[in-house]
Amino acid sequence: MKPYPALKTRYYYETKELLEQYKEFTIKTAAEKLGIDPSNLRTLAYRMGVEFHRANGTGKTTIDTVERKRNITLPMEPWK
Repeated sequence: MKPYPALKTRYYYETKELLEQYKEFTIKTAAEKLGIDPSNLRTLAYRMGVEFHRANGTGKTTIDTVERKRNITLPMEPWK
């Protein structure tokens, strides 16, 4: 595997692992602990398939169940 695709794959799995560590919280609480915007966390969790507890206590948030290519926000190889 070439270095850049390997980096993108590693970034995806490390980000998903980080979200998995905070999934027992609500989106708002997890966003405060991570220091990011709750809207961005909600979108990221939806796309990566990580369910968080709902703020009203009625189950978990919805996730994207459609299998598609992973969207990584790293730009294309910047050195080219």
